[in-house]
Amino acid sequence: MHGGVNMLCLAEEAGLLLAWRDSDVVALDSQGVIQRMANLQYEKPGSWIEERLVRQMQERPRTLMWVRGHRGVIGNEVADKRARREVKKAEEHQE
Repeated sequence: MHGGVNMLCLAEEAGLLLAWRDSDVVALDSQGVIQRMANLQYEKPGSWIEERLVRQMQERPRTLMWVRGHRGVIGNEVADKRARREVKKAEEHQE
């Protein structure tokens, strides 16, 4: 856990952060991340990733859309692993 946010959630949020650079509408399979984004309107961000997401939302409205999960899809599993690795590297540099 990092500031109350688990690593998987951080990895999903990191993916969202990257996706929002290119699109105002992002489809996610993580209901937890969608709920967390809704809660960030009222709660303090728990990580640097969430701080950037909040800043992006304030600059320009974005839309999150839930889609059915695609666990087991090779491309998705690779993307999840890469996102986790990038979050871990970024956190190590912040310490």
